[in-house]
Amino acid sequence: MQDASRDEGRQYALPLVIRVERAAPPARTDALEGAARAVLRFLSDPRVTEADGEWAAAARAWEDARIRKVVRRARGAAWERASALPGITVAHRSAEIRVYPPVPVDEWPADLARLQVSGTDLDDPRAPEAPAAGTPVLWLNPGLPMTAGKAMAQAGHAAQLAWWQLSPRAKAEWLDRGFDLAVRVAGKGQWAELLASGLPVVTDGGFTEVAPGSATVVADHPALRAVLLLSGLFLCSPDFSVDIRFLRYTARRMPPKPLRMWEGRRTWVLSGLGHRSSPDTSLRLRPSTTLVRKPASS
Repeated sequence: MQDASRDEGRQYALPLVIRVERAAPPARTDALEGAARAVLRFLSDPRVTEADGEWAAAARAWEDARIRKVVRRARGAAWERASALPGITVAHRSAEIRVYPPVPVDEWPADLARLQVSGTDLDDPRAPEAPAAGTPVLWLNPGLPMTAGKAMAQAGHAAQLAWWQLSPRAKAEWLDRGFDLAVRVAGKGQWAELLASGLPVVTDGGFTEVAPGSATVVADHPALRAVLLLSGLFLCSPDFSVDIRFLRYTARRMPPKPLRMWEGRRTWVLSGLGHRSSPDTSLRLRPSTTLVRKPASS
């Protein structure tokens, strides 16, 4: 996920601890989604985002190296001790997860270091439902088995990559929605399409379980699909909204003149993309609309 030069400095990891009581373990999908939400809660916390925030320096050191995440499990008194350390607890349906500020990989707090890290695996009591339309989805590689702990870390990576690529407005809207998201296993044909889509892809460093360079998760956020669509890629999304200022900043192939797109016999024209456009300008497309960009001369 980062280039090799980032391995030269001191390495940090973002600790995540999931509560796994013997009598009532969480469902696997709840754990994966909870881990992704916990990472997003951490990234959006003022203690991280403000320049002089309590966790800002540690977060910057972590992001300047590999954004490693280590998932450990706890129950009973061990969970109580872990909960007393500075961090953020996220409850998501049957799962309860606590995320902590990054620590050097060789200097974990004692109450976290003694927790078990390997073999964290969970099951779903029933197959998860299809995500609601417009929900950001983190799609897992269908051909790459992972323990729940490993998959939780990978879902967290995917959420972080999506967060980094969103506009400030899209970030604020996602935060206001409580970081709604779903984690699902992609179909085999769907996975190939996702890898070719241009959406953020998690490439594993190969420290545990999977081979280095393995693609583990694709982050499918509606606002990111909108950017790809307007960058000239052939995509469709059930419903999305995106900030025009962010489009001009990020989409390098965005033309300076009005962009014409065709939906069957209908023509969609996006204009007002210049610097004088309204700060509140946004694009919304109807559900199930597929747009194909064609040259303006067509």
